[in-house]
Amino acid sequence: MLTGSLPPITRRGTYIETTELTDEAGSAIDLTGADIRVEVAENGEGCTPDLTASLDGGVSVVAPGTIQWRFEAGAFDRFRLGLRRLRVLISRDGDTDVVASLTLPVED
Repeated sequence: MLTGSLPPITRRGTYIETTELTDEAGSAIDLTGADIRVEVAENGEGCTPDLTASLDGGVSVVAPGTIQWRFEAGAFDRFRLGLRRLRVLISRDGDTDVVASLTLPVED
């Protein structure tokens, strides 16, 4: 699972990020037929997501094992400044795996 901290973002701008998703061996995760969801929530486990993007809108596969997500300007307006948790979830055949759990600093 990818962990760590993302670069700070401003809550007033469009937020676009691209990341490669790899397995434990370092190989790109096969995203064929997968449902991909990006969730942003208060920093901490068990929090209900405040923002969600998926392949239906906001997430795209840009290369094998590589996704890009986009949240339009204004999406973070209601957020308090500080740290958020961003998770990438992949669902396939009824199973859902968290493949990334990252800290996202939100600034003014």
